[in-house]
Amino acid sequence: MNAFNLYCQKHGIKRQFTITNTPQQNGVSKKKNHTLIGAALSMLINSHLPKMFWGKTLLAANNLQNKSHNKALLNKTL
Repeated sequence: MNAFNLYCQKHGIKRQFTITNTPQQNGVSKKKNHTLIGAALSMLINSHLPKMFWGKTLLAANNLQNKSHNKALLNKTL
């Protein structure tokens, strides 16, 4: 078992794989990315920061979404 698989197992991360060339399997990740980009864009526009901060804004939006309540996690935060 490689180091990444051991890391995932140690931290309770369940890996899910999709079959190549089957976009219908990517609906959840597509929706998550769309929501994440929208949140980051809103944050960037409302803060009046220049576009050069896009990457940091995207990381901040992702962090906020990871810390927010989620129905899939039974309203628990990480």
